[in-house]
Amino acid sequence: MVVAILATANVVSAEIEIPELREWVSTTGARLKARFVLEQGNNIILEREDGRRVKIAKIHLSLRDLAWLKQKGELTVHSVARDTPEKDHLADEKNSVPQPVAAGTPGGVGSLAAFSSGEWEGCYAVYQQPAYDAVVEPDATMKIYIKEHGKRIDAAPFTIKMACKPDGHANTSKIRKIVSFSKPGVPAMNPNDVILSGMLEDGVEFELKYNFDDGEITAWGRAIDPKKYDYPTKFRFQFKVPQAYDIPDDTPLEQQRELLAGNYFIQQDLDGRKTTCNYIKREKLKRYCRSLMITGPLYANRSITVNAKDVVNAPLYLYVNPIGAPWEGYSLTMTKEDAQSKKSKQVMVVEVE
Repeated sequence: MVVAILATANVVSAEIEIPELREWVSTTGARLKARFVLEQGNNIILEREDGRRVKIAKIHLSLRDLAWLKQKGELTVHSVARDTPEKDHLADEKNSVPQPVAAGTPGGVGSLAAFSSGEWEGCYAVYQQPAYDAVVEPDATMKIYIKEHGKRIDAAPFTIKMACKPDGHANTSKIRKIVSFSKPGVPAMNPNDVILSGMLEDGVEFELKYNFDDGEITAWGRAIDPKKYDYPTKFRFQFKVPQAYDIPDDTPLEQQRELLAGNYFIQQDLDGRKTTCNYIKREKLKRYCRSLMITGPLYANRSITVNAKDVVNAPLYLYVNPIGAPWEGYSLTMTKEDAQSKKSKQVMVVEVE
């Protein structure tokens, strides 16, 4: 589902004195020697040594480059999204054809195969729609990038991740990580299904499936414990909405309201009642629900809805940091209430309109 488009209202771009030539480094490690020219909304304009100008999204810049721009006084309030969107124009491989590499990583840590070059380098599977790109990464995490007019918005993605916990374990934060995949296959473009299985820590088997159907993504999964197991595994899906803005603490409340105007979510309780929450509103939100719809300018005014398929046995659990606000990020977690029950399916459905 994901997010983070910043920007101040009515930003006016103006040329400034061109500084010295310096090396810029992107979040993917690509490097480019160029001069800073101007800020343009959520992007900056750089001039190469040969005089050509390129537009770079701020979210592609390294922390070092962002710090340099802040020091020079060249940045307004900006997006803090750190996930790499569709294209990194600092990279030199944007026109190359993706090639799969072998599955697995040294040390026995479970990892899927990935495209070794090109636009989708590092991805296991990519499903494209006019409204979004869904990307499955080598650790089986899915990221959903929202698009407008066929192009990704300057926003961090929504994330769906499998996070299985041992029920009753003394370490309440312990997660059983993926150790290996069984017959994971090769990287794929626009698959209808991504079907995965393998082994978690402590000898626990798992099954995971992503299904794509136009504007709808379905995630299904379960864990299979060994017989006579002390700590049964609670299979969990986590849907994370990242922080949207980097708003300084001293920003006037009225300006914050302007930045966040029109962004909100509508949460539907298990009994069907609906509650609307403005992104700027700070309140303690920890509750079970059957669905959550996210909308607003941050997401190109699209509606992103997360649904629990089985609200009785595996509802959604909404969590907003009690001392925070929705714009600072929040999450939905789906956990099957009875870890050993074989009657209920763990199914999360995401709709992008």
